[in-house]
Amino acid sequence: MKVILIRFGELTLKGKNRKECERVLYNNIQKQLSDFELTFHKDRNRIYINIRKVEYFEEIKGIIKKIPGIHSFSIADVCEPNIETIKEVAINNFNIDMPCFKVNTKRSDKTFPLLSQEVSRIVGGAILFANDGLKGMRVDVKNPEQEINIEIQKNSAYVFHQKILGMGGLPIGTAGKSIVLLSGGIDSPVAAIMAMKRGLKITCLHFSSPPYTKQESLQKVFDLVKILQTFDKDIKLIDCNFSEIQLAIHQECQDRYEVTILRRMMLRQASRACYKMRSRVIITGESLGQVASQTIDGMFVTDNTVPNLILRPLITMDKLEIIKLAEKYKTYEISILPYEDCCVIFLPKNPATSPKLEIIEAEEEKIDFKKLIENSPIKIYKYNDLHQTNSILDELM
Repeated sequence: MKVILIRFGELTLKGKNRKECERVLYNNIQKQLSDFELTFHKDRNRIYINIRKVEYFEEIKGIIKKIPGIHSFSIADVCEPNIETIKEVAINNFNIDMPCFKVNTKRSDKTFPLLSQEVSRIVGGAILFANDGLKGMRVDVKNPEQEINIEIQKNSAYVFHQKILGMGGLPIGTAGKSIVLLSGGIDSPVAAIMAMKRGLKITCLHFSSPPYTKQESLQKVFDLVKILQTFDKDIKLIDCNFSEIQLAIHQECQDRYEVTILRRMMLRQASRACYKMRSRVIITGESLGQVASQTIDGMFVTDNTVPNLILRPLITMDKLEIIKLAEKYKTYEISILPYEDCCVIFLPKNPATSPKLEIIEAEEEKIDFKKLIENSPIKIYKYNDLHQTNSILDELM
């Protein structure tokens, strides 16, 4: 029988919170793999997934690699914890195309009659004997072509080759909830993934401005959220119509302050969403100095708007570093599609890079922003909604 053996990383350092973190991770794994016929169980420092159909492993592997909180995992053969059975399974697992090998053993069950080194030596000898005469056949503990790994537990032994690195980090939900300001650009989807990696459960908030933004720009956001949902199926998208607010800012406020005021309005709307979902955290994709509004002065003025904690996972990264992560997580190709979001509507030629709080607050007095924010039309999309995108767009059009 084949089993996926999942190892924890950071969770082992969590002390009194460790059991709760493991429980959350266990539930997250079950949820993300709910489309497959699998059985799960947890024991000590491992989660085990029994696979009935090995042909689905590549698809399952891709999903597991995107679940925060997993350090590494392997596909293993499970057998009785006795040396004769272990030898037989190890011989069957040996790849004759890579005759230079080593055997690693981890004996979690200390009542097992052989030490780890003894198991490795006995199994290695059995592999050599079974493949006697094979060209290049030898043990090399420093530079092997393949490794046979053995883990011995109380009731079972596991034999496998590869340790596949997971995403690491903390299970989603162990650090609380947050709102992510999600544009259709490169940065914010990466920031969302970085937030999830540190255990935050996210809800995406997008601002659209029809008719100034096209339906294709909303489609971009739908597609980006569908990628984010490969990390967490529970992610919701809140689409907020900001047309009236943007038009009011453009007509009543000095153009050089439009971007700063718009961002303050977005944070106010995000803060309202945080209140409803009992969260204190807002995530943005800002990187220090990348654009005019992302200066220290600009961030200070925008942060002053709301009482929430504003986190910027990309704050010290340059654009090339962010692009590299976007390519890794498969959001880049969608983000660069040529459909503009609301942030570039009415974009001034010379936006203020060092706005003063008192000036911005005076400009905001020119509009009834509280009423505009409260009356902004909102639509909420869940997992099933976003996987029927065409029908949604038909309705919107």
